[in-house]
Amino acid sequence: MTENAGVTQPARKRGRGFELPAPLPVEEMRRIFGYEPDTGRLFWNVTRRGVGPVGTTAGSPQPNGYMSIMFERQRYQVHVIIWYIVEGEWLPGRIDHEDLNGMNNRWRNLRKATSQQNGWNVKGRAKSGYKGVYPTPNGKFTARIKVNGKIINYPSRVTAEEAWHDYCAAARHHFGEFARFD
Repeated sequence: MTENAGVTQPARKRGRGFELPAPLPVEEMRRIFGYEPDTGRLFWNVTRRGVGPVGTTAGSPQPNGYMSIMFERQRYQVHVIIWYIVEGEWLPGRIDHEDLNGMNNRWRNLRKATSQQNGWNVKGRAKSGYKGVYPTPNGKFTARIKVNGKIINYPSRVTAEEAWHDYCAAARHHFGEFARFD
């Protein structure tokens, strides 16, 4: 268990270890950081050793496509810190970038999500050119979707586009606002 702002929270798994707990109570984080919801910029409200003056952008782009920051001797994703200072909830791994751009930390682009919901909001990789659509041995196409670990196959269609419409309807039904069609 981790102690955080007076609230005991279970440590969450992260890879082989555990997710990092919140570095400081939320009130202290709000004193240290500022945030511009319309631009998505996190910035320093105080001068700290190793960072620029007050107002300097906090965090830097990483090869994984997200902004991160070294803080309290640990690396944190900027969007997790933003969520924490705005909502007061520490949610590592449970914040989705709706437009899939990990650099876009505008408030309207961030939303709370389970790991599963976050996984639904990904670009497709099907060879057919349509997300969730796969060629069949008879030269037709079928929609396929994975829901709660179970793969659901839809009837074969003559064109990939027809099968894609099946996928879209299924994704909308099962994934709601987290459905992605590209």
